[in-house]
Amino acid sequence: MRIYRHGDILLKEIGNIPKKLREVKTNILAHGESGNCHCFKDGQVRLLTDVESMTTEEITIKFVEILEASQLTHAEHKTITVLPGNYEIVREREYDYFADEIARMRD
Repeated sequence: MRIYRHGDILLKEIGNIPKKLREVKTNILAHGESGNCHCFKDGQVRLLTDVESMTTEEITIKFVEILEASQLTHAEHKTITVLPGNYEIVREREYDYFADEIARMRD
């Protein structure tokens, strides 16, 4: 199993991608608060989301299917090459003890 860490994004290889997902026509995996984004530069990549997240303001990419090795870029991180496979996207979270809530981290 391959695992890739890219800032606040973790790509965890899985066997099969769940059914009933919608493909998102973009190369942007996630937006950061600084205006930069994690995006795939080249290769054949399918970004997928579940139907529920399509109704929110920000589409959350849940899975990615890499058909051909692709570079994942971000202005504040080193570019990495992701090998072909199916991956679940895990966003890093942090707990705010003062607000007593869990928030998604953004870089």
